[in-house]
Amino acid sequence: MITETVTVTDTTDPTCTVDGNSSDNATRCELGGSYSAGTIANIVDESSTTQAVGGDTVTTNTAGTYSVTYTVTDAASNATVITETVTVSDNTDTTFTVEGGSCDY
Repeated sequence: MITETVTVTDTTDPTCTVDGNSSDNATRCELGGSYSAGTIANIVDESSTTQAVGGDTVTTNTAGTYSVTYTVTDAASNATVITETVTVSDNTDTTFTVEGGSCDY
């Protein structure tokens, strides 16, 4: 009689999205608005994902492009690094009020 032992090992890195955005991991933020780090979803191993957030600190009062990195590790210690590009810009039209009652030409 021959006995064979088969060991199954998870060697697949997590497949993840940032806030459901798997196409480009880009986020737009209004100047002066609010931003919070995204939520990572591990598409394959949902119950055992841990994440670490690093990279730039997004300052919504300063226009610019920021890179936020997420390191996602699954239960088998496989890891994936995702970079989210956050663009802070002023997209609000300028409004103004002219005071006074009349103009003579």
